[in-house]
Amino acid sequence: SISVISCRQPQARVAAAAQELPATPRQQMLAQQAAAAARQLPTVVTRLPEQFNAQVLSTAVLLIDKPPRWSSTDVVRELGRTLRLNKVCHGGPLDAHATGLLIILLGAASRLTPKLEPLERTYSGTLKLGAATTTYDATGQVTATSPWRHISDADLAAAAAKFQGEVLQVPCMWSSTKYKSKPLRWYAERGEDVRREPKAVHISAIQVWRDKASAPADRGSTTSRRTQPAAAAAAA
Repeated sequence: SISVISCRQPQARVAAAAQELPATPRQQMLAQQAAAAARQLPTVVTRLPEQFNAQVLSTAVLLIDKPPRWSSTDVVRELGRTLRLNKVCHGGPLDAHATGLLIILLGAASRLTPKLEPLERTYSGTLKLGAATTTYDATGQVTATSPWRHISDADLAAAAAKFQGEVLQVPCMWSSTKYKSKPLRWYAERGEDVRREPKAVHISAIQVWRDKASAPADRGSTTSRRTQPAAAAAAA
């Protein structure tokens, strides 16, 4: 007769014992370095180039006043090339034609990205009434015009109120919203239309008022300010 001896239990005990082995000196050193890096606060850089050095570049937050016609990716790529860094990212994109604060994270500070992206943001801009463009902003060609002089301040306030709170927003084809790792405007520039699913956006507050510097008979415009999560930043 042949006796079969099961070895599953000894194997399980050996595997459990291996997992309980004390960490090697190198593993302990790496764990300590990772814990120290997690506790280290990044340097916020607002002036260049006096504050730049190797220590700052290892973990820093750059507050960039992004100019128009630069995408957020353009800024990240240029900083990585100029500073010779591999780990450069942003804390939430701005459209290429939008201007304002773009938060850039260097080195170990990139771990802050998940914490920055959900934060509320404030946007402001000028709207011209009575015109529609190919890109839904001032950079496109005008495709249609309509009367606007009959629109009152009360009409503007009532229209703005409809956008406050939780709304469903379809990303614009000319925005920086990513689709298959490319911004939607990349497809729009090539005449391609991509199916976009509406996203839930929370607008905490929105204000619209008429530009008093121009006479209503000459120009109709509004300035809107809204605060919303970063998920809808590309649609601002």
